Amino acid sequence: YRLKTVSENGQVIYSKVVRLSIGEKEKGTVSIMPNPVKDIMRLNISSFTDETIEVSIYDFAGRQMKTIHSEIRKGKSNLKISDFQSWPRGIYSVKVLLGNHVFIKKMVLTK
Repeated sequence: YRLKTVSENGQVIYSKVVRLSIGEKEKGTVSIMPNPVKDIMRLNISSFTDETIEVSIYDFAGRQMKTIHSEIRKGKSNLKISDFQSWPRGIYSVKVLLGNHVFIKKMVLTK
């Protein structure tokens, strides 16, 4: 999107192009802090509505290691997940279902 302006003397000037998102309603965001994770992982979640959230963590082989269900409020939320000390080091996939939206994040687990 950009604006076209015409001065009184007829000179045409265009503004910078700005991208606008049209269509799908905003879906929120999910991030992992800290990453790499030692024993405690925090999911930072931003949602435009009150939502039910499901978090599933999978190991490198695709085995489901943990599932958590929770309710979050509109706005910014923080979900603390712990007890990773018995898990092997490595890369895990964190799948977050937020309403009708799916987020897949990578988590690195260190000791």
